[in-house]
Amino acid sequence: MSDNKVILIAKKITYYSEKDEAYFFKWLESIKCVESLDGKGDTLFINVMLDKVNDKSLREIVALFYRYKVDMKQLSVFKSDKNKDWFCKTHAFWHRRVFGKNKIISI
Repeated sequence: MSDNKVILIAKKITYYSEKDEAYFFKWLESIKCVESLDGKGDTLFINVMLDKVNDKSLREIVALFYRYKVDMKQLSVFKSDKNKDWFCKTHAFWHRRVFGKNKIISI
């Protein structure tokens, strides 16, 4: 990882047809912040340019990873002051998969 790049990892993705796989890659390649893809075995390395990540592209990555059951914990790296109001909402469908369980602190 460089200062301006993050490499996301997708392992053992399940595709249910050839078109399903084709649409996965078409969707991924349409996300503006995705610079390149590289695969080795059953692992896909997704190179993301941090300076191109905006709300729209992050929402697309969240949706894609959720639909294809890619490990979403790695998306927490995209949390910022600019997006925390929507990205970190505890009731969002992705929150638990990205940030884990909410911890209740009792006094």
